[in-house]
Amino acid sequence: MNKRLLITLALFAWPFLAMAQTEAPDTKQKFAEAQKQNAAAMQHFTWKSRTELKLKGESKKIKVEQVRYGSDGQLQKVTLEESSPEPADQKSGRRGGRVKGKIIQNKKEEFAELMQKLVIVAQSYGNIPAEQMQAFLKNAKFSMGSGPQEGTVQISGQGALNPDDSMNIWIDKQTLMMRRIEISTVLDKKPVQMTSEYIQTTNGPCFQSRATLKYPEKEIEITVDNFEQQQL
Repeated sequence: MNKRLLITLALFAWPFLAMAQTEAPDTKQKFAEAQKQNAAAMQHFTWKSRTELKLKGESKKIKVEQVRYGSDGQLQKVTLEESSPEPADQKSGRRGGRVKGKIIQNKKEEFAELMQKLVIVAQSYGNIPAEQMQAFLKNAKFSMGSGPQEGTVQISGQGALNPDDSMNIWIDKQTLMMRRIEISTVLDKKPVQMTSEYIQTTNGPCFQSRATLKYPEKEIEITVDNFEQQQL
């Protein structure tokens, strides 16, 4: 979740958080300050990120990167490991002549285009325009988290970016940090599900521990795991 979305949440979600923490009437300021401090703390940490792409349940690509923030505030990534098992149809394509090779190449280009579209969808929810986030929060339902999300405030609503989407956000009442985000939206009129989970490190900032994106229409699943957080 990017800084713009956090700031908007700070401005519009705070009234319910204040109700949940009646002993802290300055929850609005505390929430905004907590996000600011967390973002600043992350600048002094490095971590590993493992991204896996699965197609029809089969692993197609795995990349492990070392990640940290640069002096410009942008993420810097260094590839540590990368593997891309060669598909069986690509191997056979070597013996299938130019026509089959062309078909395989076209499929690869179509898949690459689809992946780019999915990336754009994911990025769009990390950069929701402030006015649209305001409208979403204005009509959202606020409730107390239950089950695994006990101790949180749940924000649920629809229409964050389009009429067909829905978004659920869980915020820890004590730390005012994100616990979980679930987003359901569409691409080419087909469903896309995205989930982000967060962990609070010992004496450190709150990190996104896992993010998943699923596109059932093409049986695509992308999982990003962040781990081994270390202070620089």
